[in-house]
Amino acid sequence: MSIPSAISGILLFGLLSGCMSPIGLFEVASVPSEEDHIGTFYSTTVFEDHLSKDVWFSKEAECIQVNSQSEHVYSGEGALHIVWDKGAGNCPWLGLGFGWDNWAGKDMSKIYDRAAISFKVRTDGNELSSLPVALCIEDYGDQQAWVGFSRKMMDAEVIGKDWVTVTIPILAFNWTEFGADVSNVKQFMIQFEASGDIYMDDVRIVESAGTLRSRTDIPLDIAGNVLSQNEFWFNDREPTVSLAGNKIFLALDKDNLYVVAEVLDSDPMQNTKEGDEIWNGDALEIAFSMNSDASPSRGYFLSTDKHIGIRISDDPLVWNWRSHNQVLGAKVQTISIPKGYLLQVKIPLAELGNAEFKVEELYGFEIALDQGNKEARKVQYRWNSPDTEGFHQNPLLWGEARIIEIKK
Repeated sequence: MSIPSAISGILLFGLLSGCMSPIGLFEVASVPSEEDHIGTFYSTTVFEDHLSKDVWFSKEAECIQVNSQSEHVYSGEGALHIVWDKGAGNCPWLGLGFGWDNWAGKDMSKIYDRAAISFKVRTDGNELSSLPVALCIEDYGDQQAWVGFSRKMMDAEVIGKDWVTVTIPILAFNWTEFGADVSNVKQFMIQFEASGDIYMDDVRIVESAGTLRSRTDIPLDIAGNVLSQNEFWFNDREPTVSLAGNKIFLALDKDNLYVVAEVLDSDPMQNTKEGDEIWNGDALEIAFSMNSDASPSRGYFLSTDKHIGIRISDDPLVWNWRSHNQVLGAKVQTISIPKGYLLQVKIPLAELGNAEFKVEELYGFEIALDQGNKEARKVQYRWNSPDTEGFHQNPLLWGEARIIEIKK
């Protein structure tokens, strides 16, 4: 089980920032351009070139400096240079906001599922694999939708001296948890953590596929004559998920969930923990929804959300974290193989709460591989949320699994 995400703290501090924007709802919007719009949405330029009254940032100069400069520019005449260090002045909160289009209220309701906020970023310092920031869209009711930064938002492996495009789908923001209104947007905000030194340019609303969620397929044996009759059903199939070179296969029939994992591990099958603590050693964790209609942007568990774990040891078992008990009807087999182990599991769905998975429907899904020794977990590899812990509490961090009919 992963440690709770820091995003809750981000939200707490972020709520304080609503009072920082100085202009009201009824400012005059810019004149629409026929060349720059998504459908009927024309407020696509969030920032370009220079600081203006549309931009604010925290005033603690000992912790953050934001300046327009022209030495490093992606397009146009200027770009922002942002340098921050929260610890330098013991600053509790640092932020930057764009109330673009003269702080007019912006209705994104007709494009939120096909648009994203995009910006360019680079650094002159050490290469960065991520950014210590959280991102927010605030409405004119001072409600805020947040999302933590993820490497999935970048179009490069690292941020260095070359400009990197960051793209955040509007759907990725957590609109439902705090009731933020996508039809009356006030500003786009960035909250800074730790320290950094970056250049930022060309902040825009762009067309986008609409999601950061990883997606995979889980086969369903409708006839019930493939999985039950062939324990090597996974041979010659693509893995459902690959985590750090480890192959994990999942499949369903009307009664059972089947799991197979081929895992590389120099010290395999080490887990002495019991009950809710089995995450703290070699284990496989699976979180999923049994309700295809559940909102993917929820930040809380429903009764149809499940989180199970498989203790991988000489005495393996399946644990249900939602009910805090062992899944007694499950069958688990672990086999030592060169450089690791093979795991085979069969879990009765009735033990988790009856559900009928439907072909071609999407279900929330996340999987994590825990590796450690007899004392403790050393590392956790997560599928959809590699940069953010807390999937065991927050379905917003899950990917999606599409149910497909199994083929021979």
